[in-house]
Amino acid sequence: MLGLVTTMTTTTTTTTTTSPMCVPFWSMPSTDQGTYLTYPNANTLISGYLSRSVCATFRASAANVDNIIFAIGSSFSTATGGCNEHFALSVINASYVTVYGMCGPYDNSYIYTGQNTLYDGYFHQICVTYDNSDVQLCIYLDSSPPQCLIRTNPHYNTSLGDVRIGWWPDLNRNFTATGGGLIKWVSLFDKAINQSCVAYQYQNNFSG
Repeated sequence: MLGLVTTMTTTTTTTTTTSPMCVPFWSMPSTDQGTYLTYPNANTLISGYLSRSVCATFRASAANVDNIIFAIGSSFSTATGGCNEHFALSVINASYVTVYGMCGPYDNSYIYTGQNTLYDGYFHQICVTYDNSDVQLCIYLDSSPPQCLIRTNPHYNTSLGDVRIGWWPDLNRNFTATGGGLIKWVSLFDKAINQSCVAYQYQNNFSG
C-alpha cells in the first residue's frame, strides 16, 4: 500500500540562525562512511510525534531505486509490529524521495527534489524536517528552497533506538553501492531546523 503522494508545496520563512542553534544531538562519526551501518541506541531524543530533523550527505546512482538512506526507530519490522515506529528516508529515483513511517498510512511518498538531480553522480546534502506544531514535513536538497507538505497522516509514533544507515528492519530497500552509491554523513536534531540552519549545515559539513 502506497503512502500519501505529494501534490502541493508550501514555502517556509527563512530567519537568521546562529550556529549554536544548529548543533545536532548526534552525528555519524566523520571517519565512517558506507551503505550498511548501525549505531545502537544513538537516537535518544526523537520519539513519538515530536519535531525532528535529519540531514545526510550521500551519492546515489540509477541502481538506488527506493533505497533507504537512513532510518531511526525500533528494532521491529512490518511483520513484527513496527508500523509507525520508524522515521526513514528513501531515494525513489532521480527526482523523488519518500519519507517512511513504516506501513502505507504513515508514509509520505514521491516528494519532488528536482528534475533528474539525485542520479547526477555528485554528493548531495538532504535534510528532512518535521514540525509538530503545524505538522509540516519539508525536504531540503543542497541549498535549494524546501519542498514542503502538510501531513494528513496519523501522527508519527517514532521509537527511540538505533540509527541505521542504508537499511531498516524490513531488510528490503537496502542502499546499494552499485554505481558509486555512498552515504558519508548523517546528523539528528530534536527540532525542525529552518532554512538558515540547513544552509549552515551545507556550508560547514557538505563535501562534494
